[in-house]
Amino acid sequence: MQAGLEKLSAVAQAELAAAGIAVAMMYPFITDTEFTESLEARPSWRRSWSPTPHPRRSTEQVANAILDLIRTGDAQADLVPKQFGESYHG
Repeated sequence: MQAGLEKLSAVAQAELAAAGIAVAMMYPFITDTEFTESLEARPSWRRSWSPTPHPRRSTEQVANAILDLIRTGDAQADLVPKQFGESYHG
């Protein structure tokens, strides 16, 4: 899924740059929402993940990270923990 987001972001950046529109990509990892809870309640979903629960990001954490991304002007950021291959240190 992340690769798809990266490709979509790159295409949007290229197509909208001439119009002065900046595009950034935020990959939030797992966000603590009712949707996530409903998925995790399914036995088939639980089996597809590791037995250890993955850390969730609150909606406030995701919103603040998006605002930081806008403030910095960076092209992308993530909230994916380092143990899952990305850069989040929190």
